[in-house]
Amino acid sequence: MIAQEILKLIEEVDPADTEMLDSIDARVSVFINEWSDYKSHILDYKRTKISDPNYWGDNYKEFTRSRDALKAIRPEGWEYACSYTAGKWVELWKADNAWRCVANDLPTEELAELHAIISAIDYERNNK
Repeated sequence: MIAQEILKLIEEVDPADTEMLDSIDARVSVFINEWSDYKSHILDYKRTKISDPNYWGDNYKEFTRSRDALKAIRPEGWEYACSYTAGKWVELWKADNAWRCVANDLPTEELAELHAIISAIDYERNNK
């Protein structure tokens, strides 16, 4: 459920809307860490204490804008490919070709990669 909420936000966000990008980054942090208090802290789309970069200190990551932060959360064993032939297209796939996660036509390559990563993590959690 959380993954789908994040994916929808990624699909709709304007890359110039830094407040919303910060909010997505906070949601990603909560999702990655599997915190149970996700809804109590960031249920709406407004910045809250937990979506404020100052709340995180050195642990705050701009997943929506940082290639290094994205690489750090890419699940182990997943390969990456990107193409600009039809917008921002990104694909992650398992090394054994068992599953592919594709993100198409998102506003930036970083958002497309984040979309594919969230899909891959969600897939792994639901198919253990």
